[in-house]
Formats: sequence, structure tokens, C-alpha cells
Amino acid sequence: MTEGEAGAKAAEAYKRKYNQPNAVVQDVVRTANGGFLAVINPGNPEHEEICIIDKNGRVRLFDGTGDLMFNLATLNADRLSPFAPTVVAAVAFLITLIAVIAFTWTGEGNREGLQALTGILGLAAGFYFGNQTAKG
Repeated sequence: MTEGEAGAKAAEAYKRKYNQPNAVVQDVVRTANGGFLAVINPGNPEHEEICIIDKNGRVRLFDGTGDLMFNLATLNADRLSPFAPTVVAAVAFLITLIAVIAFTWTGEGNREGLQALTGILGLAAGFYFGNQTAKG
């Protein structure tokens, strides 16, 4: 989607919601996540509206500045960093699980090693599922 197409979608959505036939898109800016921010002038030079157009072309109009601020603040909250505690715990859990399975499969007679790996597996699982529960 181009900036022009995003601006046209924003203007159309604004005109439809607020019944403002004179609404004009003043500026469109591409966001880091592939969407757009658009500034709309509804025909009054002292009044401007900002809306978000996501990368799929859906337009989100805001009811006020507070609504916009909350949306922008939480926009990337759901993205996972590769170094987020949940991701690190999941990777540790999987690596340890594979090690326990491999250790058991090869028939190594080292009981202390297997107990240590099982303890680490339990710790990684507890940390991972504890993070999931804390998130709600």
C-alpha cells in the first residue's frame, strides 16, 4: 500500500464516521511496522485528527488524544524480543528437554547427570510457565 492509498482510506473512513465531506488528509507517514499515520483536517484549520492505518489497510480512528496515546503506547507491547524472558526460558526449556531425551536414549548410566538435567528442565519449565501466568 502506498501513502496515497493509505491517505484515501483514512479520508474515506473519517468522512463516513463523522459525516464530514470536506475532510482532507494533510499528511501521511509510514510507521516502522508497515502501517501509516495520517493527519486529517475536517475542514476546520484549528482542528486535526490523527488515525492509524495498519499494514492490512484497516483504519483506526480515535475518540480523543487519550485514546491515541494509549494505542501508541501499547502498539508494540505484544511483540516478542528474542531476549525477552519468556523466549529465553522457552529456548532453555527446549534445549534441556532435548538433552534429557538424548541422555536417556543413549543409555548413559550417569544418574547424577540425568538428575541435574531433570532439575534444570524443571527450573526452565517453572520459569517459562511462571512468566506466562504472570502476564495474565
